[in-house]
Amino acid sequence: MGSRISFYNFNVDYVSGKQHYDGELFFKENKQGGMPVTFMNMDAKAGTKLSVEEIFRLNIKLTDKRILRPWMYTFCKQKSFNDELCSEAERKMVKGWWSLCYEKFDNTLTEWLAKLQNKEISDPDKLNFNVGNKCLSDFWRGTIRELIEAIAYIHDCGLFHGSLKVSGNYVVVGEQVKLCNIGGRLKSLRVHDKTLSFNLRQ
Repeated sequence: MGSRISFYNFNVDYVSGKQHYDGELFFKENKQGGMPVTFMNMDAKAGTKLSVEEIFRLNIKLTDKRILRPWMYTFCKQKSFNDELCSEAERKMVKGWWSLCYEKFDNTLTEWLAKLQNKEISDPDKLNFNVGNKCLSDFWRGTIRELIEAIAYIHDCGLFHGSLKVSGNYVVVGEQVKLCNIGGRLKSLRVHDKTLSFNLRQ
């Protein structure tokens, strides 16, 4: 896949310290225009234990509709800034940071929910988790069901996510909430409790 990519382009807002940036991929077979993608700043994500290359190689194997597709990983480094004027985010850029290039998305789940609450997005069905009789709304019931199915698919592939509680590992693509940054293989899990291990064998 990497050999198909001719070059990529994205603009970084150093001052804001954003975690993701819009960009484009240009393929050798299509020189007329780029494909919209999103570059995710992995150095800004807390709890990332694996290398970016490892996360990429785990994620590229998965094809479920609720899992965000990665295209490539990159290392970015800014050569210099004006030391007196640069922000903390800019200082980090001088050291360099790793990013993962994913399918285009506009917001992480955290950002999207904040926009709903601030009424930047108007959709009561998505803002309200509960409807009558404290039942989940149709949107969230369907979303949670499909995410659980995606997690089952990840396990069937011999992998596990490892950071499902981190809201930054969920992104919104159109009307869908998708998972990203799958982070481990099931065979690497170990049961340390001998009693539990014994009970599992029964």
